[in-house]
Amino acid sequence: HDFNDVLAGKVDPRATPAVPANADVVVAGAGMASLIYAIELKKARPETSIVIIEKSSQPSYKIGESSLAPLLNFLHSHVLPGPYLFRLFALKDGLDFALIDRESDGADAAAARYFDIGGVVHSIQMERPVAEMLLVMRAQQLGVKVFFGVAVPLFAARSKQQVAVPPVPTEIKAKVVADGTGLVRALVGKESTTKSFEGVNFHAYWAYFEEDVFKEEHAIRDWHYPTTTHLCFKEGWSWWIRLLSWRSTPTENMMDCINYLLQMHEANIEPANLPTIQTLSSTFRCTWKRIASIGFVVRNDMQDAFPPAPFVDNNHAGDGEKRFWAIAHAYPHLTRILRDSGRYTLLHDYYGATRGTYFSRKNMSYYQDVVAGAGWFALGIAVGFTTPLISPGLNAICIPTASLAASLTARQLGAVAEGGGSGGGDAADAVAAAAAAEYATTVARQLQTLREADLLLYNIFRHPRL
Repeated sequence: HDFNDVLAGKVDPRATPAVPANADVVVAGAGMASLIYAIELKKARPETSIVIIEKSSQPSYKIGESSLAPLLNFLHSHVLPGPYLFRLFALKDGLDFALIDRESDGADAAAARYFDIGGVVHSIQMERPVAEMLLVMRAQQLGVKVFFGVAVPLFAARSKQQVAVPPVPTEIKAKVVADGTGLVRALVGKESTTKSFEGVNFHAYWAYFEEDVFKEEHAIRDWHYPTTTHLCFKEGWSWWIRLLSWRSTPTENMMDCINYLLQMHEANIEPANLPTIQTLSSTFRCTWKRIASIGFVVRNDMQDAFPPAPFVDNNHAGDGEKRFWAIAHAYPHLTRILRDSGRYTLLHDYYGATRGTYFSRKNMSYYQDVVAGAGWFALGIAVGFTTPLISPGLNAICIPTASLAASLTARQLGAVAEGGGSGGGDAADAVAAAAAAEYATTVARQLQTLREADLLLYNIFRHPRL
């Protein structure tokens, strides 16, 4: 439903909305890249009709929680200013790195050498369902139509720019389509091949913990400081992301809270006059707590270098659990912080029993050999990914691809309008082909640069002499 119509009482939000038969742009997937693309395009070209279709019934769990300046700048410019965001998300100030080894118990400062590439730019650590709910509501506020619970046997007739969706109509005719389905790659998977970068690849294993912030940590400097913390070792590294979690809050309550903040911003309420998190929580019956996303990234050629942890039942534990604790057990620093300090308590099935307690992703470094064509673009990690070392997913892949695709889409739609609006014509086709070529070249260069930066920084951070 149109967000503004719901607020005005013109539409019953419980009624099943009708999927339109036509739109200028159709986007598959309502993740961060799709929503950023839609918001940027709508702000640049307000007359554009945009439809987003998402198979999930509401914003749901995804990894990718660490933001940096690029994402914060987008949110500040197009969604909410920083002080408002801090009512929903945890504060973050950059990235910190410390080197650890297997021999030290953590008391030797030389064995926990510290690097800080954080700094002055504050950003946020985001629980993804809440972040995506915020962007969905902002997109709807701008006039973007977002449909949840719509399964997508995607782009069955893409050559005619038709997107197959149930219920009636069975297709949406569009001038441009965008694939924001991430690893599903609903469109780009049909048009291209997934490739691995030359050389080493990486696997990731992670879980969620409740954190007792009053427990002291002395061996690792500035452990309490709000950064994305990395403990690096020769086989890879770990991440530690502190989140403000609203997981137990009913969706409708969370939407009321977000809508209130959006309306406060529209009314130009000064940040100093905003209610506190505690007041918002009480007013809208929203429950929150502090949790930590903790994960390990290891080279694919070294992941078997970790003996099993003796406290894990290896006959019944899953691969993710066994790998997670094998890595933690190999390094005294990690064992002490995770198991012995009393600071962290494992959250079992925190994002649902079907997802489980432990998560894994194998061979994280990849790229698609085709990421755009005449009238379509892949967005975000549908184009590729490197590693999570410097939080590139949201900040160096999602934002750049979505922003560039939005700019090129606006250019293409302008050419279609000049050609009479039918979507055809030699001039419009030439603009679409040029847009696809520019996008493909830029994305390929961007991913290769990120890959080289990842390998360089990994080698630097794993040993202070490099």
